[in-house]
Amino acid sequence: MHGPRPSQRDLLRSPAVHVIASYARRLLSATDAAVARLADADDLEALHDSRVGLRRLRGWLQAFDSQLQLRRRQRCVLRRLAQATNPARDAEVCIQWLARLRSQLDTHTQSGVTGFLTYLAALRDNSYRRIRKELPPTWNKLSRRLQHAASAVKDSGHAHAIFLQAYSASLRDYATDFSATLERARLSPDAARIHRVRIAAKKLRYLLESILRWHPQAKGLVKELKALHETTGAIQDLQRFQALTQQAFLHLVDTRYRRLSVMYTDVGSDHRTLKHPDLTPGLLPLLWIGRAAYIKQAEYIARFKKDYLSRKRPACLTHLRKFMTQLTHPA
Repeated sequence: MHGPRPSQRDLLRSPAVHVIASYARRLLSATDAAVARLADADDLEALHDSRVGLRRLRGWLQAFDSQLQLRRRQRCVLRRLAQATNPARDAEVCIQWLARLRSQLDTHTQSGVTGFLTYLAALRDNSYRRIRKELPPTWNKLSRRLQHAASAVKDSGHAHAIFLQAYSASLRDYATDFSATLERARLSPDAARIHRVRIAAKKLRYLLESILRWHPQAKGLVKELKALHETTGAIQDLQRFQALTQQAFLHLVDTRYRRLSVMYTDVGSDHRTLKHPDLTPGLLPLLWIGRAAYIKQAEYIARFKKDYLSRKRPACLTHLRKFMTQLTHPA
């Protein structure tokens, strides 16, 4: 935006398509800058910032799809670009978790850490090389088209549609989805359903963060959603850690040993009764590393259940509904 900064009331009551398109261009520019940094191999935050930029942009475009009306192909390419960064990020996070879980492993199992760390580092580095080569040209082409689409957006006949109305409608939809995913997680609080809560909460949080500079009353609610994101994020990170541990193990063993991975990830089993087969050195530690991740994940799931499922309506939902009322019916 150029010229004097409009007041909060002016922005919220400006024509919806103008504010939505302007913010989309702002997100596009931020993502352009982050993706350009991928060319610098020493920039350790470039991938993270590119991922955040792609997610925020995608969330904004989804929230206001009826106003921006992007082509289906453009949305698909944006989704594929965001997904293309997952392997590198998964390997990077798993390396961090391996360092944290290492202290919980016995001396014998420590011998398998180095081999698994080498495996994860190779996966990360290969993924980084592919991203640096393939993501920027595809993104640059898409970015130009999205910039053009955002610049060409028109009122489409809704002369009286203001940004507050469009924003409130999207916020209401996201709040409903978030509440529903929490309720489903209450019925069956497994990692998969908790991950859906994480996705719904992230979409809601990004939408709320977009209005902070116009409506700072959302700051407390955003903080609560960040705390939820940290807990659910740890659960999902450990889910990916377990998958990569299992992948490394199953890639190297015969079929008769595959049931072992299931036995070792049953956190309810007594570790003293687990079989210790005659495996190639370095393979048995992978089972114990995966088991340590499952145990840690169970701790985070218990924390999530206590903080968000033990009461009929967690604090974040109460505060969300209060904020929505304040937004549409200011004092």
